[in-house]
Amino acid sequence: MKRGAVLRPQFMIGLLFGSAVFAHGDYDKGQNIEIVSPQQGAVVRSPVTVTFQAKGVKIKPAGVDKHDSGHFHLLIDQAVDATVDEPMQPSRKHLRLIEGEMKTVLELNPGRHTLQLVVADEEHTPFENLVSPMVTIQVKQ
Repeated sequence: MKRGAVLRPQFMIGLLFGSAVFAHGDYDKGQNIEIVSPQQGAVVRSPVTVTFQAKGVKIKPAGVDKHDSGHFHLLIDQAVDATVDEPMQPSRKHLRLIEGEMKTVLELNPGRHTLQLVVADEEHTPFENLVSPMVTIQVKQ
């Protein structure tokens, strides 16, 4: 009887923490999302088609309240702040891909540019570890 009493609180704590982890996914940084094209170091012309990939993550339109899915945000010439715990705001350098898009087309000026993806939930809040490696490209005239 005493043994069951000890296991029960541990089981409840496991459920509590297990559900918290599930709510935002148990992902390793950069391993589940990536920019497929253009590849690191590519020399391209504008407009640039950028294609994404997600492994083990469901990509859905923004506003879909699913704990195991999200939508992409693409950052151009800036890094993702992985400590952000509030909705990310769109700008010229921050695109919200709210329809669940797996690619987009960018008009970029000639020169060096960086691209990075992050997956956000239905309220545009980033998932803790769903950040792609940064890709650096060169746009020629």
